Amino acid sequence: MNWASFFRNPVPYFKKLLIEIGVDFYLDKNDRRILEGKVLPWVAGIEQFEKILWVGCEWYTRGYRRFFKNKEYWTLEMNPALRKYGASLHITDKLQCAPCHFPSGYFDVIFCYGLIGYGINDQLALIQVMQACAQLLRPDGLLVLGWDNDTDSMVVDVDEALPLERWSPFELPPLRAAILITPHQGQHTFRFFLRQ
Repeated sequence: MNWASFFRNPVPYFKKLLIEIGVDFYLDKNDRRILEGKVLPWVAGIEQFEKILWVGCEWYTRGYRRFFKNKEYWTLEMNPALRKYGASLHITDKLQCAPCHFPSGYFDVIFCYGLIGYGINDQLALIQVMQACAQLLRPDGLLVLGWDNDTDSMVVDVDEALPLERWSPFELPPLRAAILITPHQGQHTFRFFLRQ
């Protein structure tokens, strides 16, 4: 430990300690406030959405389990070191390989939030992810996509990766939109689809 750094600014050290002992923290960004204030509570309140898959774990996603405490909530993360931020039901693997772990049509909802531009950086990888989601979701299952528009590595075309015979846009009731772009610096895009 760098003691000089600790005494100059102890907050990050205490935050890390609190996270390690189980205290949940959230990322204070406009898109996360929409996600946590509208999208997650709405999904959690739909009785037919019993099996949820959240893809990608980080310190600020661990608390999302509280929304789904009465659901079958899974997390998937390819970095084994981030497993500690996942649900009790967790798979360490890439989303492209997730169909090896679950039967076809197993999930009612999949959240792919923040992957595009942060791991899914080319069109082929995005197409493979969308194919995996199509295999994992039941018919009429909900796919929630989200990405930062200002990501330097954003070189993918989401519409090209989503064949219309498999996906239809879905207007999420609390947002009254199938596409929502947050109005802040570093814009974020939400897209909602139903599996055909």
